[in-house]
Amino acid sequence: MQSLPLVLKVKAIKGKGRGKGLGIPTLNFAIPQELSITHGVYAGRLLIADRFYPAAIHFGPRPVFSEADISLEAYILNYFDENIKECKLEFVKFVREIRNFRNPQDMVQQIELDVKEIKKILKVKSSL
Repeated sequence: MQSLPLVLKVKAIKGKGRGKGLGIPTLNFAIPQELSITHGVYAGRLLIADRFYPAAIHFGPRPVFSEADISLEAYILNYFDENIKECKLEFVKFVREIRNFRNPQDMVQQIELDVKEIKKILKVKSSL
């Protein structure tokens, strides 16, 4: 297992669009072969054009959607551009393990709590 913080170059891929529909649009990434960390939610950052953007990062399966395949996606806390092709992704701190939820709305409630925690970890002061 790799230690944190960890920075990797990633390539954006097309997601299923569910995050946008739930009010939490994410960028989806091809999983780099060298990525070897615990599945879970992480506080992190995206480096795009020499600027860092705080993000909630999900790495692992999506049991609420009955999907066991592994995904890597980031919800950028104060910015979103679905035209990003490549960037660097920094994993700063592990926040929690992957959980199953009764429904997507319960998952969104947990993500809102995760974002509050991630803002504290990354010292984000904006209201976004």
